Amino acid sequence: MKANIRKYEIGFTLIELLISMVIVSVSLTTIFGILISSRKTHYIHESSIDAQGSARIGLDFMLRDIRMARLDPTRVANAGIEEATSTKLRFTSDRNLNGVIENANDERITYELSGTSLLFRRYEGTIAATVQTLLDNVNGLTFAYWDSTGTAIAVPVSAANLSNIRTIQITLSIRKQEEITINRQLTTRIKLRN
Repeated sequence: MKANIRKYEIGFTLIELLISMVIVSVSLTTIFGILISSRKTHYIHESSIDAQGSARIGLDFMLRDIRMARLDPTRVANAGIEEATSTKLRFTSDRNLNGVIENANDERITYELSGTSLLFRRYEGTIAATVQTLLDNVNGLTFAYWDSTGTAIAVPVSAANLSNIRTIQITLSIRKQEEITINRQLTTRIKLRN
């Protein structure tokens, strides 16, 4: 009789197998939950970096050109800021130093928000005018202006005040929307050299 009892003691009972399966299921559910959460966190982080990078590239591109605004070493080209509103800035500079503002060498540049695009215009108002989208997914672009004493200049800046602009603040907001919405805003001020 003892041989028969031992025969049934070997192996697992149905209850033991069910308990093991529940433990394994709970463990796998937890692991997959952590993996999905980790993937989402990684995606959010990558999207944030992408949005911030896009905004930084757009700002750097604008700053490079705006630093050249009003460059006129010969003082005969009449280079200067031609239009300054809260969403548009147009200026000229005599980059080739020949005393004439030409439709070449990026001597007349406009930055403007149109819908959700930051536009880069060359030679606006001339027959050589071209338009290029610098950035998409732009949620906002704001220009603000100050004179040499640090006093804010009302926008749109009147023709009489355009020559008084010494500092320009640019605020650029980018929105990336795929699975989630990411908003990034960068603000910088630049003192004009010329």
